[in-house]
Amino acid sequence: MTAFALHAEFCGDGSLSFDWRCAGGAFADEDASGVSVGVAGKLSNRAELIRSLGLSSDWSCAELVREGWLRWGDDLADRLRGPCAVAVIDRRQRRVYFARDALGVIPVCYAITDGKLVVAEGSRTIRAMTGAAHVLDNAQLASYIAGGEGDTSRTFFEGISRLPPGCWLEFRQDGLEIGTYWSPARAPAINGEFDELVARFAMLFDKAVGHAYVPGRTGLLLSGGLDSSMIAGSLSKVIGGGSDVTAVSMTYRQTKGWHDGPHLDALRSWLPFSFFDVPCDEHDPLSDLSSQLAAMDGPWISYGHSVTLHVMNRAAQEGCAVILNGHAGDEVIGYGFGRLNELAMAGRWYDLWRLAPVAAALRHESRWDVFSFYLDHIRPVRALRKRWRRLPNLKSGGQAAQNLLSENALALVHDAFGPSPTLAIQSLHHDERMLHEAALSSPIQARAFEVFAHASRTLGVETRMPFADRDLVEFSLGLPSHAKLGGGFTRFILREAMRGRVPESVRTRGDKFDFGGNFAAGLMRNPTLICTRLARAKERLGGMINAKAIEDLQAQVSGRGAKIDIPAAMAVWRLIVADMWLDLVDQDHSSGIVPSRPL
Repeated sequence: MTAFALHAEFCGDGSLSFDWRCAGGAFADEDASGVSVGVAGKLSNRAELIRSLGLSSDWSCAELVREGWLRWGDDLADRLRGPCAVAVIDRRQRRVYFARDALGVIPVCYAITDGKLVVAEGSRTIRAMTGAAHVLDNAQLASYIAGGEGDTSRTFFEGISRLPPGCWLEFRQDGLEIGTYWSPARAPAINGEFDELVARFAMLFDKAVGHAYVPGRTGLLLSGGLDSSMIAGSLSKVIGGGSDVTAVSMTYRQTKGWHDGPHLDALRSWLPFSFFDVPCDEHDPLSDLSSQLAAMDGPWISYGHSVTLHVMNRAAQEGCAVILNGHAGDEVIGYGFGRLNELAMAGRWYDLWRLAPVAAALRHESRWDVFSFYLDHIRPVRALRKRWRRLPNLKSGGQAAQNLLSENALALVHDAFGPSPTLAIQSLHHDERMLHEAALSSPIQARAFEVFAHASRTLGVETRMPFADRDLVEFSLGLPSHAKLGGGFTRFILREAMRGRVPESVRTRGDKFDFGGNFAAGLMRNPTLICTRLARAKERLGGMINAKAIEDLQAQVSGRGAKIDIPAAMAVWRLIVADMWLDLVDQDHSSGIVPSRPL
């Protein structure tokens, strides 16, 4: 994965000096135009840029970007496609321009120190480059511990910021300016006959998968779930086979209820790939945590990432240089659950009842649970429920995972990020487009991309995510809701586009394996160690933590072990991750950090 660093400053005479370093990227030295360009990552629309600019095929990506800058100026970023970040240093105009890809696959952080701009792929690199003391951003850390989403523009250190996805940064002598060139809300509506939409979707998906494939070097994380299976089916068609592709799978064959197994076996009979298993039934998420955190740019690592990074490491050991990952398929295609509320608003209760089982299977709920959620559209029901919700909730389940933060920390988070936002699905008048935009705009998405980027570079591989393709995202966002939830399926258009490319049992599966139980069991293999780590976290995080909540978690760990509530297990995980990451911050003397203690 590409690593980059840019240092730029204005000299006393107003001239611009800079130093750009990019490992594995592309650079175009300054020419007569006075413009230098750096490209980190991959441009997927190189051919389109060549045609638009009227250039020959021998121009490098960096040279194309420079010509694009001279032609389009600030509109450059909106013309680019692919997981990339670009830097433009324009001496004549005395400005530095930086842009991050629309989905945020390439991480970008920046800081202004003594009037100098430093941009890099992570705050750790920036701290090492500046040698300055950056204290911890306690609000961001507290938000993480509580399971919040934080902010796409903040890192875990004050004075170091993230450039959000779909944004550009411009540095001039009079200061810094940040702007947005793309967001999910800007995707246009898509209309047409369903068969036509399916054909267009398949073309875009195949194009995205084709851009991600590298002959003889490609591995695929194949779970048997819908996203990775569809990538496999598309890949086999695009490259006309696939005997050089290694499919690496996390398996839970010893786990009762693991229903990915038959689907994975069906895919192995169907596809010409080489296959490799990584048994994960007894995976201990703490076993790899120190090395994984050393690669991260903060403690933002979910329990699902833990096992995924473990499998990626095995894929790297098998010789895969590029790994295709089905991450973001859920968010990019959309489940179509907003259609349920559209039906409720239209009073189409029979149609809603018919579709409720589709959502129920995925959410592990009953048909009635799904259907009844929408009965608030009936005024008497809404009034009754409003009154009922005012009554005290005497249920205590899951309380150990709640209220992890002290009152001071809660106030800090509130001041930094405001009150907890109302989820789109909680709005009585939400539709599918609202849910889809909210899912793609969540800070969790950008954080996940950053995790894969940093981990990939440490493992010596490159993770590519075909679903994170802007053209595919825009098309999916603009689709009518019946193209996402229809025919008795979620993500209906994806399933129709892949008809004949994967086994029918895979294409039509309606369930999804929940790894939460395996995660909790693996985490709780040594309850004594977990309690010790919780005690450390309680001491280290001091005034940030609600001591009673920690004691409740310790009681659950000691009393229930592997049967601990999943929310409580996740809370334990976040506390341990935060504590171990702070250890790394303390040890990172080479960056010149003077770490502060939380609160």
